[in-house]
Amino acid sequence: MNPDVFQWRESDVIVRARCIPRYLWMTVSIDVFLDGMCILRTGGQAKMTGSVTSCFWFEGTTHEAKLSWQKYKNHAFPVELIIDDELVAESNVAVENWWMPFVACSVLAILLLLPVLVVVALAVLLYVFM
Repeated sequence: MNPDVFQWRESDVIVRARCIPRYLWMTVSIDVFLDGMCILRTGGQAKMTGSVTSCFWFEGTTHEAKLSWQKYKNHAFPVELIIDDELVAESNVAVENWWMPFVACSVLAILLLLPVLVVVALAVLLYVFM
């Protein structure tokens, strides 16, 4: 899945969303890159909606980026990116590894059920051979 690419002052702005290993992979970090340099990272906040502001240095001056996001739906976050009071992006940003929470929960369920399965198997073996 390709990240969304936008333009600001003739530079590429990429907005990516991905599940991160916080709270059992249940949070998403939305990251903003300007010409390959990360200028803003939400860090996987446990909030359904919100905004983050960041200051960064680019072409000799300081700039301010503000990213706002709304409720997750259809494997994407509606986001709005503003840099220096200029709307740069308003888009639905797809979460790259949206399936990770399912993998993490499945592994946890197996680990929790494994002792029960071993006990049941031992009980069956004892019953059969006794």
